Amino acid sequence: MPRRYRTGKSASKLFVRRLMREDGNHVEAKCVEFLIATGMRRGELCGNPRRGKAPLQADQITLEPDDETGEENGWVTLGGGGEDVEQTKNNGDRRVYVNASLAKEMRAIILSGQLPLGDKLLDNFKSARDRAGYPKNLVIHSLRHTRNTRMAKVEPDAKKRMEYLGQKTLSTNLSYNHVFDRDQLEMAKKLEKLAGDRREKTSAQVVDFEKRAV
Repeated sequence: MPRRYRTGKSASKLFVRRLMREDGNHVEAKCVEFLIATGMRRGELCGNPRRGKAPLQADQITLEPDDETGEENGWVTLGGGGEDVEQTKNNGDRRVYVNASLAKEMRAIILSGQLPLGDKLLDNFKSARDRAGYPKNLVIHSLRHTRNTRMAKVEPDAKKRMEYLGQKTLSTNLSYNHVFDRDQLEMAKKLEKLAGDRREKTSAQVVDFEKRAV
């Protein structure tokens, strides 16, 4: 049977998600989509018992009307240790925008008790990646790099991107700079528009590679 590869810069992760769904791992594929859309760490979504990190709870995903347009937006509020909820790597609270539709889907997954353990999500991702024939350096943490790369196309301010991703590698004085919801929302909306324009102009190609007889 021919092996099918998808071409394009972001196509590898799209194809891996497709293979995960074909394997029956629909929830895990949706989790990968969520991680790409938010730039969150796997442990921030699924938790990490070995490091004392709690998984995301349904009430941490909220739907809020935009103050200017009235449009419904999804937000994820991650805990940095307050009220015994520790989730982020740097133990800092963080709010992350997510498309309202995807926010509703993830809330439903969590409420139904289907959110996978981090190790299971990782194993499913690796299995689909290997079946697709992609190199092993395509890891689930690459999803954060994908989000950062996409944001860089529409937002040159590194401080805003680092706040969005919960990174703390700028000098201490810059740690007092905070990104407000409006800044983050404008970045995310630009990304959604860019993705929509790209889908209208082009579509990813699917190339078949027939096995050659030895």
